[in-house]
Amino acid sequence: MVRAWYFNDDGSDRRSKHRKDPPEYVSVEELFTNVGVECYRIDVSTYDNDCILAEIKKKRGYKYEDQLICTKENFNNIKSYYKEHKHAEEEMRLVYAGSGYFDVRDHQERWIRMFVSAGDMVVIPSGCYHRFTHDYNEYIHLKRFFLNDPVWKATLRSAGEGDSRPTHATPVQQELLQAAN
Repeated sequence: MVRAWYFNDDGSDRRSKHRKDPPEYVSVEELFTNVGVECYRIDVSTYDNDCILAEIKKKRGYKYEDQLICTKENFNNIKSYYKEHKHAEEEMRLVYAGSGYFDVRDHQERWIRMFVSAGDMVVIPSGCYHRFTHDYNEYIHLKRFFLNDPVWKATLRSAGEGDSRPTHATPVQQELLQAAN
């Protein structure tokens, strides 16, 4: 299950938890209503036949997927993921194995750290600044989903630039909010 808290930028290794003392936890519901991040639990042992994942992919129009495996040996090749960036499209990632952190900015520009492990799936809204790193286990296997061909075009944050995510729920998010109530 995704666990989240406000990030303590104490200068320590990016792989550490970075929790404040005392911790300021953020619930999955708060991630959705205040930040726009959606969290799901997917059974990776039945990944190919998971009804929740199939419905999400169909509803959102995802047609392509690939995988990314981050290890201690190859993380230098992908450390650009830890640079603050955003995408024009939402980012949907499923942790197939291992664990790591997604950091997202809330509307007040504060970092929220999300710990994800096998079975956790997050959808980061378009225009939301975020970054990714593995934890001290130094292993994570991600499934990445794309609407069409795999396009991973990131826009790095410029000084003083705010995020561009919608200030209202998207139609899919509105439907999810109605279903939750």
